[in-house]
Amino acid sequence: GRTLTVRAAGGSQRVLENVLVGDVWLLAGQSNMGIPVIETDGGPEAATQADHPWLRVFNQWPFQGASRQRARDVTGGNWLVCSPQNAGSISAVGFYFAQSLQPFVDAPIGLVATAMGGTWIESWIDAETQLPMKEAEFYRQMCADAAFLGEGQYRLPGTLYNGKVAPLQPMALRGAIWYQGEGTGSPPLNAVYETMLTTLIRRWREDFQQPELPFLIVQLPRHQEQGWPLLREAQARVAARLPQTGLAVTIDSGSPTDLHPRDKRIVGERLSVLARSLVFGEKIAGEAPVFLSAERDGDAIVVRFGKIGRGLKSRDGQALREFALDSGDGVFVPAEARITGPDVVRVSAPGVSSPVVVRYAWSPAPEVNLANSDDIPAGPFRSGAGK
Repeated sequence: GRTLTVRAAGGSQRVLENVLVGDVWLLAGQSNMGIPVIETDGGPEAATQADHPWLRVFNQWPFQGASRQRARDVTGGNWLVCSPQNAGSISAVGFYFAQSLQPFVDAPIGLVATAMGGTWIESWIDAETQLPMKEAEFYRQMCADAAFLGEGQYRLPGTLYNGKVAPLQPMALRGAIWYQGEGTGSPPLNAVYETMLTTLIRRWREDFQQPELPFLIVQLPRHQEQGWPLLREAQARVAARLPQTGLAVTIDSGSPTDLHPRDKRIVGERLSVLARSLVFGEKIAGEAPVFLSAERDGDAIVVRFGKIGRGLKSRDGQALREFALDSGDGVFVPAEARITGPDVVRVSAPGVSSPVVVRYAWSPAPEVNLANSDDIPAGPFRSGAGK
């Protein structure tokens, strides 16, 4: 730790002790980003061992900070030095991310936690940017109903951006982690999520004055909500299209019935591997296998993947699950799938002689087992998106 002294021209000064210089990550989103270590699987034990003076965390006060105007400072919060006494209160995703990443970067890590439960993406984008966007019109109409606004009117367009993100700018960040979408996983908002998330990333990068600010997106895990496959697809499209944007696939985690699953370690650790690859340039398979192409081959469809590491595999040694084929009538039939090459899966189904569309894990809570050599699961996809 170092001493930081700030002197004003008039002679006054302020001295801050035990200041570290390292990488700062912004943690944003809704409740699953904010769930503390103590409320997760293995969390109490992890907290008792968390003597991490290299980890500093700023927790903005929850359920406060919504503002109709751009604020100059956050409503409240405090910095803490991670210790067994307070580690249980830290964002579990952020904690496991930092704990897994730090040995590889050998530098102090700071986390600025600004998540708020029950929030929608539109509240995290400034209202002026949204005003001409047709994709935001339905959201604006809903916000005309006063009962919808939430405590402190935090569901108004731009209010969380104004009160919880804008005051941090232009803080120098190593990257941002975004874990949100549960609140916008149903129609019609899930249909415009790709546009809204793209807008958020571009605007944040502009206002943080970092045009290539690394942005890590947590793809939604397993859950029973019917609209989530479409939202997961939107998250994947944004990550594939925007530079310095990565997707942490978590489809092998979560719970069909619990909107707030307790298995957060896997999320944080997968983000860590992604950061090592995308941000720090390690030559590792830090990203999930991605769908590249699908070609008809007789009565089957041959699917090719990228980001396979040393090759694709079945994680449990069993036949690949969760593939389905459509012959063009919109009815998907469960299919048999075999790995026939390092990056190839051949998919066929009884009774489907002329398949035209293939999809994988395209359900709210699939049981998946396709992964790359580094055990990172393939994310959901469909060929001929939109069909």
